[in-house]
Amino acid sequence: MDCFYQIACYNTSMQGFLFLTAPGLEDMVKSEILDFLRKESTSTENIQSGSGRGWVFVTSVPGIVPEELSRAVTCSFRTIGVKGSAKRGGSPAEIEAAALAERSGFPELKKHPSFRITCFPGSEPSGTARLVEQSVGANAVNSTGAPVSLKKYSINYGVEFIDQRIFFGTVLKNEEDTPRYRKQFQVRTSVRAHIAAAMLRLCGYTGQPGVLLDPCCGSGTILLEAASVHPGIRLYGVDIDPKCVEGSQRNLKALAKAGAKAGDGSRTYQGDARKLTEMFPAGNIAFLVSNLPFGIRTGKKINFYSFYRDLLKGADRVLMQKGRAALLIGRNRGILERAVEDDNKFKIIHRRAIEVAGLHPAVYILQKKEP
Repeated sequence: MDCFYQIACYNTSMQGFLFLTAPGLEDMVKSEILDFLRKESTSTENIQSGSGRGWVFVTSVPGIVPEELSRAVTCSFRTIGVKGSAKRGGSPAEIEAAALAERSGFPELKKHPSFRITCFPGSEPSGTARLVEQSVGANAVNSTGAPVSLKKYSINYGVEFIDQRIFFGTVLKNEEDTPRYRKQFQVRTSVRAHIAAAMLRLCGYTGQPGVLLDPCCGSGTILLEAASVHPGIRLYGVDIDPKCVEGSQRNLKALAKAGAKAGDGSRTYQGDARKLTEMFPAGNIAFLVSNLPFGIRTGKKINFYSFYRDLLKGADRVLMQKGRAALLIGRNRGILERAVEDDNKFKIIHRRAIEVAGLHPAVYILQKKEP
C-alpha cells in the first residue's frame, strides 16, 4: 500500500472504493480523487491506497457521499464500493467469489429489496461471469430471502477479478452499461469517455478551459466530455464523414437538453483535418484535442507522415500563442515524433502509453514553441 487519501462513505460495512481505468491512467484517477477531497476539505491524515494495472483502491472514512465521489472521478469508467477483497486461491472462481461475498455479508438486503449480481471477469476464462453471478446470487437469496431482478433492482452487487484479486461490493458506476451521456449517434472507433477526460486533463483544459477544436470528431465524444466538464465553452468539431458531422451535432444537442450546453457558436463542420487553415481564423483556438485515425479500422490508406505534417501546420496557425494539442496516436508514434521534429513548431511536453481494448495507443501533449 502506498500513501494516499482515505475515501469516506456512509456505509460502515464498506471497506473502500475500487476505480477501474485504462492501464496507464492510474495516476489521473488519483489526481481526480485528490482534487475532490481538497474541494470537500477532507482531512489528509492517515491516508492509504493501493493500485495496480488499470485500477486504484482507496479505503473508507466517514464523510463523503460515495456517488458524488464516483461521478467526480471522470478518468475512471467503473467504481465499486468494496465490501470485501481477497487474493485468488486455487479454487474455481465461483467458489472463491461466493465465499468472499458470504464473509462480506448482505446487510443492505435486510428489508428484502431486489438486487442483481454483475461479475467483471477480467482475465478469467469465458463463462466465468455467469457461474460467479449464479453462485453469489444464490448465496444472497439463501441468506436474506431478497429477490433477484436483472432489470428492476435496488442494489447491483459487483464482483471484480483483477490482478489475481477478487473485489466484492456495490456497483456505483459502470459506464460500459450506463454511459455518462446518452448518444444519438455512435461510431465503432469512438474514443472512450474516460480517455477523453484524461486527455482534457493532461492538456490543461480541465483546469483552465478555452475554445476547443477536435479535427477528427467522429461521434463527438471529446466535445461532449469538454461540454460536460465546462458548459458554455465554445467547441468546434471537424470530420470528413458527413454522417459524423450530423451525428456529433445531434449528440451535442442531446447533451444540451440534459443540462451541459456547449458555448454559443459551437458547431461541427465537414472538412479535412489537413486543411484547418481553410476553416478557421488564425490564433482563435486554445486547445486542439483529437483521437486521430490509427490506420486499423480508419485511415488505412493514409500517408501518416504527410497527414501529421499537414495537421501540425494547420494547428500551428489556428492555435493561440500558448495553445496546446492533445493527440491519441495508434501505432505510428515514431512517425508523429519525426513529423513534430521536422515541423519544428511544437514541442512534446508529455507522452504516455495506455491500453484500450487490446491496443496500445499513446497520448501526446504538444505545445506551440515561442515565436
